[in-house]
Amino acid sequence: MTKMGLISFLFFLITSFHSGSGDFVGVIKIKHKYKDLEGKDITARLAPYLGKEWEYYIDDKNYKSVNESGNWVQLYNGETNLYYSFTKEKKASKYDAGTMSSPKFEVTYLDRKEKVAGYLCDIMKVETDNQTTIYYYSKEVRTNPENFANHNFGNWNQYLKAADGGITLKFELTDHKNKFIWIATATSIKPMALTASDFEFPEGYSVAE
Repeated sequence: MTKMGLISFLFFLITSFHSGSGDFVGVIKIKHKYKDLEGKDITARLAPYLGKEWEYYIDDKNYKSVNESGNWVQLYNGETNLYYSFTKEKKASKYDAGTMSSPKFEVTYLDRKEKVAGYLCDIMKVETDNQTTIYYYSKEVRTNPENFANHNFGNWNQYLKAADGGITLKFELTDHKNKFIWIATATSIKPMALTASDFEFPEGYSVAE
């Protein structure tokens, strides 16, 4: 799998504390598992790269993820519109989040619902260039799409618009090119007061040249 392929997956992510805008602010704990296209569990092979568990923190304009080892996975800063992906060697790659990842983004809303972490979720299917993803999202756990309107990278702004701001609580991503399935499921959703300092570039990491 290419480095850019790994990076692109980091977007298909995702009682609540409310900011002044009424949006969710806090942490969502997520478990990940991976299968090949025949349904065989390949979590042991892919977890070292993509993670087995994440803590996903989000406020009204920023987000970050930290894995089960305490290593940072991703960071988005809304003020600069920059996205960083991190490796376990504590190196970061920096990207302009204004760059579109896939020109294709086709949405189909599915006529069923499912509970995830106690929240009844709507479900939609999204087709991009090389991936088919089923997203489960609840409007009870949401953010304001307008605050992420310039976040083209990973088609995050298009996702939020389609989900009316609902943050992903579960996804099932099928990568047709690399031939595997990534299933991420929220296990807990915890309101938490966060500040801008929680989304500063972490100490001990450096940006790769």
